[in-house]
Amino acid sequence: IEACIKVTKILNFSTISRIDGFLTKDGKIYIIDPNSLTGTGPATFLFHQAAEVGMSHTQLINYLVETELKNYNLTSIINVNLKKNNKINNKKTRVVVLLGGNSNEREISLESGRNVCYKLSPEKYEIIPVFLDSKNELYKLNQRLLIQNSTREISLLVTQDLKINWSDLPNICDFVFIGLHGGIGENGSVQGTLEMFDLPYNGSGVLTSALCMDKFKTNEFLKSGEFDVPFSFLLSKTEFFSENFIKNFEKFSEKINFPAIIKPHDDGCSIGVKKIKNDEDLFKEIDLYFKETLKEYVLIEEFIDAIELTCGVFGNQDAIVLPASKVFVTKDVLSMEEKFLPGAGENLTPAPLKKEHLDFIQDKIARAYKFLGCAGYSRIDCFFQEAKISPTKKDRVIILEVNTLPALTPATCIFHQAAEIGLRPMDFIEKIVELGFENYKNKFTTNSQKDIQEQTL
Repeated sequence: IEACIKVTKILNFSTISRIDGFLTKDGKIYIIDPNSLTGTGPATFLFHQAAEVGMSHTQLINYLVETELKNYNLTSIINVNLKKNNKINNKKTRVVVLLGGNSNEREISLESGRNVCYKLSPEKYEIIPVFLDSKNELYKLNQRLLIQNSTREISLLVTQDLKINWSDLPNICDFVFIGLHGGIGENGSVQGTLEMFDLPYNGSGVLTSALCMDKFKTNEFLKSGEFDVPFSFLLSKTEFFSENFIKNFEKFSEKINFPAIIKPHDDGCSIGVKKIKNDEDLFKEIDLYFKETLKEYVLIEEFIDAIELTCGVFGNQDAIVLPASKVFVTKDVLSMEEKFLPGAGENLTPAPLKKEHLDFIQDKIARAYKFLGCAGYSRIDCFFQEAKISPTKKDRVIILEVNTLPALTPATCIFHQAAEIGLRPMDFIEKIVELGFENYKNKFTTNSQKDIQEQTL
């Protein structure tokens, strides 16, 4: 540290620098690359090092700005802002951000939850990151733990003094931002728990969350509302491994139009999805699916040859559909990495379609959002077929999947879509919080919708 400080002073660096070098076994220090500026990407060493002394991303960036203002004798600006902040600080809303979990999407959840922590205004909110481990136990995270690279690392580093009970949540926060994906975070379980504690939260309620987590039941429910969905059916593990089924597998496969899709009916997006091209692949992949996933059912779905789109939606009583993104798939199916990780996938926002087609898609998506009783925000994946290739000879929107807690990683296209209507990421996240409070006060799902959903479930 002393050597780095000395180099910084000799080179007359100010405010920030990064000094690279080598430390030999005999204690000698070799400086190889002094940097007068350093990278400030979310995962850069700078923020990891700041976290070691308890500084968040926002605190570090604010410190750098304030230091420069002092260097230019502009302390009056700092003083004005401090006065404003002190007034706001007295009214800070305490927000617990839940992240992690034990689903297949736990690493995406870590990225989402962490991004929410960074994007929520520290002037308006007291942000409390809370980690959900593989045993569904909760731990409050400091900055050093929050910035770790994986849920596994966090699990190894959390200590018992950081552990809290679910029943402690009402005492430490005013709002819970669920940054979880899949599993108990998205199937209504966490939502139900928070409602028992009378805590407001983001996203849809218990019934809609439970319904949309089951792809097959969602399809059946949407069909009852005359929405287009892929033809699909469930095959149980018991039936697949029965002697009679194996003997008559050829007759079973004759009923399927190839290519087809197999996937879990109750897991997060892009998890365990396979494109099947013939009956030989069908048997092999279903056999592998049941042995690897330990699930009791597989969803077999028709393959749709059409333009693949994803649409963000937000609102409670009123559904605002964001401009659709066209999804580009490099392999047979879109991977989770392509959807949410920087540089891993490609999408085009807004989708390059005619205005009348975009309006038609937005109308269908808004109606589906309301029909399902969604609240807060969602992401609805779908296909679009023009009349000339549609089997119905009419334009069609085929709804593929409804995500009631879509990922909020820095690279997710829902932020690209929000930007098209002038919403910055921090504005969009704050809007989600506002909608959560609004939904808490005025429950969105009507009694008649609850009755229909309870019958479906």
